[in-house]
Amino acid sequence: MSSDSSHEYIQGTEGRSPCPALNALANHGYLPRDGKNIGIMQLVSAITSVYNVSYSVAFALATGGMYMCGSGFSLNLEDLRAHNSIEHDASMVHRDLDETGGTLPSNKPDTELIQAVIDLSDGKKITLDDLIRHKYNREVRIGHPQKPMNKKSLLISRGEPILCNHALNRDGSGIPIEWFRTWLGEERIPEGLAPRETLDLITLRTRARALGEAVDALHGKSAKSEPEA
Repeated sequence: MSSDSSHEYIQGTEGRSPCPALNALANHGYLPRDGKNIGIMQLVSAITSVYNVSYSVAFALATGGMYMCGSGFSLNLEDLRAHNSIEHDASMVHRDLDETGGTLPSNKPDTELIQAVIDLSDGKKITLDDLIRHKYNREVRIGHPQKPMNKKSLLISRGEPILCNHALNRDGSGIPIEWFRTWLGEERIPEGLAPRETLDLITLRTRARALGEAVDALHGKSAKSEPEA
């Protein structure tokens, strides 16, 4: 992550997506600050250089976004608000479509949802287990698995905590709460952000599968504890 003046933080108010990671890149000028006309290689370069993911991961994310929400080989961040394309229910820190009362899901982080994650932690650092419990709570709210999410949305939704943990859990001991507030609440890249490993596609898939199994286990435990009608 560069610290020169071209990448100073300037909070954008328009042209933003429901993805804090991409909004932070725009707020720091790694992507166009207006969030418009982003080329595929521009997106890949920003994701790999700041968040230390492999080109295979960055290319998969970028091409998926372009295919489902873009126009040709360019993308506007705001286009990612289209419901059930890249955007999904049970979002970690953004209100879902049914919670907004509007025609689009929220593209602004919600302070209550951010605090809900922090409340699951020890008050100092947020662990992957905390993110798993929060994801489970968000899925319970929408009625999953009794009202199942489609497979694509479920996969994207459960990849969200993995990417968050990769970006912010620098030493493996958990995510500093202030970093969590900064990145997801302000959509600002925390100073000193330097993911400790390069996240490749196989590792992402393996971790997402393990997280999905952990969330499903919580659903199963809850179902067993419910009294019979």
